[in-house]
Amino acid sequence: ISSILDAVMLDISNKISTDKADIGLTGDGHILIRVHENAEIDIADIQRINEVKNTFAEDKKYTVIFVAPSFGNITNEAREFSASDEVYRNAIAKGIVVKNLSARLIGSIFIKVSAPPAPTKLLPTESEAGKWLTKMRKDHVVRIII
Repeated sequence: ISSILDAVMLDISNKISTDKADIGLTGDGHILIRVHENAEIDIADIQRINEVKNTFAEDKKYTVIFVAPSFGNITNEAREFSASDEVYRNAIAKGIVVKNLSARLIGSIFIKVSAPPAPTKLLPTESEAGKWLTKMRKDHVVRIII
């Protein structure tokens, strides 16, 4: 069953592509960032992805599904910047989809060492990330009301 779930990708609307990723909105309103397979990501790539993400966020609170490639590389500077206050500005939460053990290990280290300023969780599928983020968004609204 998990292999079937892995094959299911969420539909995104108004997709904008960069050299290294596709960015768009899911039907549930999450910003979805799919990094291209075998991408070599540097800080300029993260800055460009962040600019596009911000056009979808429109200076409002948002949630992100970040789909890491099965194979690829990210520089230390890009990894550090991706956990910065600038990148997480207005973020409610980020779900990082990892498809293999090595990506899961790197993601775990990223979360522990970089300590992103908003809740960040590793998930095995885009669908599970979407469900978790929907819950996080609802919890965020409840905290604001209370």
